[in-house]
Amino acid sequence: MSTLAEVAPSAAVTEVELTYREAINAALEDEMAADDAVVLLGEDVQADGGVFKTNIGLVEKFGTARVRSTPICENGFLGVALGMSLTGLRPVVEIMFSDFLPTAGDAIVNQLPKYRYMSGGQFAVPVTIRSISGALGRFGTQHSATGESWFMSLPGLRVVTASSPGAAYELLRASIRDNNPVIFHEHKAMYGRKGIVRRGAVAGGAWQGRGAPRRPRRDDRRDAADGGAGPRGRRGVGGGRHQRRGHRPALDPAAGRANGRGVTRKDRPACRGRGAGSRRWLGCDADLGTHHGGPGLAKCAVRREPALRPADPVQPPAGGRDHPVRGQDRRGGARRHGSMTTAAGVGAAAGHGFDANSLIIERVETIALRAPLARRFSGSAYSMDNRCTIVVRITTADGLVSETYSGDTDDEQALILDIIHRELAPAIIGRSARDPEGAWAAMEPATNNILRDRGLALQAIAALDTAIWDVFGRALGQPLYRIWGAVTDDLPISVIGGYYHLDLPETADLIRHYVEMGFAGVKFKVGGRTPAEDAERVLVAREAAGPGFALMVDANQGYDRAQAVDFGRRVADLNLRWFEEPCRWTNDRRWMRDVRYQTGIPVCAGQSEFTLRGLRDLIVDGAIDVSNFDASWAGGPTIWRKAAGLCAAFGVELGHHEEPQVASHLLASSPNHTFVECFDEERDPFFWKLTSMSSRISNGRYRLGDGPGFAIELDWDYVRAHTVDTRVTER
Repeated sequence: MSTLAEVAPSAAVTEVELTYREAINAALEDEMAADDAVVLLGEDVQADGGVFKTNIGLVEKFGTARVRSTPICENGFLGVALGMSLTGLRPVVEIMFSDFLPTAGDAIVNQLPKYRYMSGGQFAVPVTIRSISGALGRFGTQHSATGESWFMSLPGLRVVTASSPGAAYELLRASIRDNNPVIFHEHKAMYGRKGIVRRGAVAGGAWQGRGAPRRPRRDDRRDAADGGAGPRGRRGVGGGRHQRRGHRPALDPAAGRANGRGVTRKDRPACRGRGAGSRRWLGCDADLGTHHGGPGLAKCAVRREPALRPADPVQPPAGGRDHPVRGQDRRGGARRHGSMTTAAGVGAAAGHGFDANSLIIERVETIALRAPLARRFSGSAYSMDNRCTIVVRITTADGLVSETYSGDTDDEQALILDIIHRELAPAIIGRSARDPEGAWAAMEPATNNILRDRGLALQAIAALDTAIWDVFGRALGQPLYRIWGAVTDDLPISVIGGYYHLDLPETADLIRHYVEMGFAGVKFKVGGRTPAEDAERVLVAREAAGPGFALMVDANQGYDRAQAVDFGRRVADLNLRWFEEPCRWTNDRRWMRDVRYQTGIPVCAGQSEFTLRGLRDLIVDGAIDVSNFDASWAGGPTIWRKAAGLCAAFGVELGHHEEPQVASHLLASSPNHTFVECFDEERDPFFWKLTSMSSRISNGRYRLGDGPGFAIELDWDYVRAHTVDTRVTER
């Protein structure tokens, strides 16, 4: 009978990048090579590497005696596997879909986990059941179950699932070597994901598979990601120092995404960061780990892969000398005076003169701007000849005046102005700007007109909501990102470019120019040509930018699903930070989910959703890794901050579509932020000429100021030169 002691030692450990599918195949190959007692059986495991191509090359290398295809009879061939294990073999049984595990219920519930106990420990049952689970595109309801929880309460049975290729390789090898029956779940959507695999390693820690089961100790309840899974005195896989579960560092994307226990994981280079996104939420299988059931079984140690991250650090650490709240400035400057405002600080400031009669809105002024562009800018299915925006000046009885601008609508600009002055201004005049939520509720009825595009009313509300928050910040004398709870005072900044009027050499020159200007990355336009042509353009951009420059692509809903997947596979090796709005609106949520799963590239979307329920559905359907929900389209900062909370609940990262003058404050107060973005001067003269904000860009980062509110100071000569409409509504 094969035992762990008789298994040949593993070869030297080498690190290689494999997909999840390849990691499963490598684990099977290495265990079958190390121990002649390991056999593989299941439906169609001999044919072309199996249905999911995890068994490629095994029958050719080990022969049909050790790789056996079976009839469609799960309970039958699991019974055969039990007999094999009792005669000294270590069978690995593939159940093609976890939906069919219940058909083998007698073997799984009554035979495999009980035989060792029934024999008084005289027999081991080293049977590994590989079960493929989860929903994915073409599979029906009866082939899409996630059965990880079905058998967790059974004594004597281990249940394992791995959240990365590295964990899958080591845990599958450990499962095969274990002397207890193990169900090893493989999610279909993980098969295409890439990661670093320590070829030759086997998961260790508490799970060693030797001898009889023992009573669990208190230490076994520690999570493996804490570096302490396993019995007292041992370490989990990875060997990191144990951190007690009570230790919860603040969420810090620069240091790595926090796991479900609140403990931040170590980082790794961005070039290894492809996959279904840092969220790891596939269907309903968030943050997959390992579990066991029943008394006396130790929890399995899990090798967790480092968190995915953008190419540029997203924000400073949440505490210590590098935090913007205290200590030295990161650039070596003197210690800042005055900490960022906390909730208590806002309350204290509000106590100085804030009462029911404070900040009463008396006047609403709008100034519509239009700046003709030097050329037509074309994306996948749209073009732009002008840059437009609306300046809003709200005046209160206290003499405070907002100075904000938002929105970029051209053709409908007059309609938005009508809504502001005919419906919204009368609703907020006489109200206090110290209650932005109340003001928003007073404006909300404008969205209920079913004969009008609801998005126009939300853009109008957004313009006033932004101005009301600006007044609120000016009254407190603090920038809004601090009032909202600052996590940083500078952000990585990317530029939007790569339009179709450029040929390939011009594209390369433009990208090099962006690098020289001090941007951290570029969001590059695709979706307007064939996947092959766009992939060639992106390759030119990557070669011009170099490996350290973040590269995102934006199809503006230009592809159908097949085209988006085709494009994603063509650029799979170019280290894309994300793929934005890859699919057309007709079925975008489901198609974007498929793009995530089939290409392994994180997906970004949300700008075209202007309601919270729309963003919610994107997240719940598993369509996105990054949200670029746009405050200027969706009702303003009041709604965007609710969207940020929704994203935080699901582990979705945050961006923002354009509007850096507002987005920078929103993102700087959100722990899971990514990049603030802008256009270059040719595409958006307002960011570069209407204010001085462009001067805050340096070394890939955008520095927020200390001025109150949004700290926008307009160049009034430039305003007057581009004004096309001015309106006032007052008390």
